Amino acid sequence: MFTLSNIYLAIIYFFISISICLFLFLIFYVLKIGVKFFKFIFDTIFKQANSKTYSNKKKIYVPRLSKAEIKGQYGEFMVLNTLTQLPNDNYRIINNVMFRTEKGTTQIDHIIVSFYGIFVIETKNYKGLITGQEFDDKWTQHFYKHKTQFYNPTKQNYGHIKTLEKILELPNSLFISLVVFSDQAKLNVHTNTSVISVRELLPTILSYQVHKIAPLDVERITTSILNANIMSNETNHEHISNVQRNLYEQNQKIQNNICPRCGGQLVPRSSKYGKFVGCSNFPKCRYKT
Repeated sequence: MFTLSNIYLAIIYFFISISICLFLFLIFYVLKIGVKFFKFIFDTIFKQANSKTYSNKKKIYVPRLSKAEIKGQYGEFMVLNTLTQLPNDNYRIINNVMFRTEKGTTQIDHIIVSFYGIFVIETKNYKGLITGQEFDDKWTQHFYKHKTQFYNPTKQNYGHIKTLEKILELPNSLFISLVVFSDQAKLNVHTNTSVISVRELLPTILSYQVHKIAPLDVERITTSILNANIMSNETNHEHISNVQRNLYEQNQKIQNNICPRCGGQLVPRSSKYGKFVGCSNFPKCRYKT
């Protein structure tokens, strides 16, 4: 015979059972993500220097990364894990590629060749508040009481797209620039380029549904990118050296009040947002520190 106490006990047991099921599901999900992550780390670090895989099933190209690139790998993994959820038939995913340029080398985090265009993705594994505008040379990371400046990733990705335009001999209209920050970043940026978080990456890509590239051209473009890729341990070290040298030369010019973009003079300026140091050739040159 059912009593009030029996009903209460049944309700308590029900919620306890639900809680246990949810707890077990959470453990399973964490373990699944952990296994994928460590497999990704193993594949990218411990493969032979010249080994490359291009899976026809997943359409993912994963070259070996150097040990210097281990820092920030979790953010890269989360982006890669998101990209694997794209339909295999419509998208070709190419990760971590490097191309030779007139100024040395350039490295691109992710390229997606699809019927709907060529997505060029620059990833930033930053936390905290991120501020910046389209034409700023530097953006700022606000993390607790610390401020750190870094090169404007929309400009960085613009250079990547220009390199691909030249290599593939394709018009700019086929390329889509995406800058992706970690979900731990709070974005306060004003740009025409899509600057999004990892959680927004998949719906952003899937929002493009206008066919621009024929299926045969998708395969041809993918092959051309893979053939032009020069990623290896040696070229990766060369790329890092080039970046460090360029940063040193840029800082030397700034210290001597020379605009690193056009060679003009850096002078004190002011705007409604406050005082800053900018190029004397404004508005032709919009560089500022």
